[in-house]
Amino acid sequence: MNKVTISDTVPTDQNGYIHLECPTCHENFMLSAEALNDENITEIWCPGCGLIHDNYYPQEVQDHLHKKLDDYVTEQLNEVFTDIAKTISSKNIKFKQSKKLKLNNPNNLQPYYGNLVEKNYSCCNVTAYIEPNRNLAGGYCPLCGGMIDGN
Repeated sequence: MNKVTISDTVPTDQNGYIHLECPTCHENFMLSAEALNDENITEIWCPGCGLIHDNYYPQEVQDHLHKKLDDYVTEQLNEVFTDIAKTISSKNIKFKQSKKLKLNNPNNLQPYYGNLVEKNYSCCNVTAYIEPNRNLAGGYCPLCGGMIDGN
């Protein structure tokens, strides 16, 4: 069986930042696409709770990708059923596909424009956008996990 890769791009805002959300505390933050694609950065810390996760993509991004995967599988099944109808039909056996399976056709993802403020982390020389209350209360650097005091 062939290996299939299904991909999509997550949109950035006008400054090149991608919306992320902690699966534990649901803190919203944004990091630059450049930082997220940097191979030297192997872990990302949540600026709110300081935990490390493998996936910070918000639920709407995950849902979008699942719909794309579902559509791919549906298209493959529709092709298989069409092929079966062509190859099996004989005078003794009839196979007719009544309807094709429906596709989800997910809408394109839109950039996130939430109420986040810019925060410079001098420890890693990186800028992120974080929730305003996190800027006041303090939190963690998303690249090194170092504790940062609030303003």
